[in-house]
Amino acid sequence: MNIVIVGAGAIGLFCYQQIAKSMAIKAKTKATAKDNVKLSLLTKSSLTDCNKGLPSHFEFTDLQGDTESIELSFADKTHLTNADILLICVKSYQVKTVTAEIHQAISNHSINKQCALVLCHNGMGCLEDIEQFKLANPIYTLLTTHGSLKLSANHIKHTGKGQFDLGLVKPADDLSDNSAAIQACQSITQQLPDLLGNCHWQANIVASQWRKLAINCVINPITAIDGVENGAIQQRQYRDKIKAIVVELVEVAHAQGQLFEPSALIETVNQVAIATAQNQSSMLCDVLAKRATEIDYINGYIARLGKQHQITTPVNDELCKQIKALEQTYL
Repeated sequence: MNIVIVGAGAIGLFCYQQIAKSMAIKAKTKATAKDNVKLSLLTKSSLTDCNKGLPSHFEFTDLQGDTESIELSFADKTHLTNADILLICVKSYQVKTVTAEIHQAISNHSINKQCALVLCHNGMGCLEDIEQFKLANPIYTLLTTHGSLKLSANHIKHTGKGQFDLGLVKPADDLSDNSAAIQACQSITQQLPDLLGNCHWQANIVASQWRKLAINCVINPITAIDGVENGAIQQRQYRDKIKAIVVELVEVAHAQGQLFEPSALIETVNQVAIATAQNQSSMLCDVLAKRATEIDYINGYIARLGKQHQITTPVNDELCKQIKALEQTYL
């Protein structure tokens, strides 16, 4: 299996480390040929970026504070041509641009039509963004609750133990009558979770996406606006706001055919806040680094769907306005 990770952010490099670690273990146990994995990295969000002059290693600090140096293998045109999986770990607002380039590469036969596209990003709405490309490839979603912080361009720190969830969101167009496509799909569902470690196959990944969205809709904007760590949302002053955010999300989700109880989602949010109490949310990190946030795909997604279904979402609307106002101070 040939895996190319697109994006060298905190999560992209964390996925690289997890897969490289599994590969090393398999090598020691003399795994069979079918277990052979080739891993490479495209460091930028663009498939056309050049990898020349980039570092040969990156540093990884684990939960115990121990740091190791991990060798990098960079992807070239051959890697892309032979890729079985493109694991796309970029910001949600970059997914459309990357997918446009993938679409062009498929048209030029630089990427094969059976290559699986695995999207790993915050929020929802990216699938709607890329529908226009009408890709024949199977598309998967990878969710994670792991905490990963980029300390520098070539150093990440594992800040919170979590898990991965993988699920199919669009099958290959030729899956019904193409044995090779079916075999490729089965290989991904079996091998990728094993390589990532603590990764669970979800038959209904959309429900998992909504649960993750609830977590992001609460933790990300509140921590970014108030400049606090995740654990701070446990304070009494945030309870009413958290409930309002989730109630609006549940109503919108219902209109989309997804049923949730607000109390259950709030409990999930609280569990994540406790588990990652000393972490900075990705949105707070973006604000501190003066980068664009993913608000349009988090609370903004709820706001857009609310308008579509004629459901009012005043709390999520206001959070979007506040984050946009923050962005305008530095973008």
